[in-house]
Amino acid sequence: MKKAIEKLLRTAWQDHRGQSLGASLGFILSVSMLLFGFWRIFFVVFCVLIGLWIGMKVDRGEDVLQNLRSFKFNEFHRWK
Repeated sequence: MKKAIEKLLRTAWQDHRGQSLGASLGFILSVSMLLFGFWRIFFVVFCVLIGLWIGMKVDRGEDVLQNLRSFKFNEFHRWK
């Protein structure tokens, strides 16, 4: 029985990687929402997306701190 389940999961991962990953993430997200609540999970997902965005900038070789500094000063000085 254990080997049959292992074979099924391995085949599903090899043949349908995107669907397997999506179903797994959906399951984890739904259980997390039931346990912790919508707004807490929303905050975690928001922080993960910000981290992903910063990581993509770093991977491209951009200076993230310089971009944040210039954004902060340029945006707030326009409002004064």
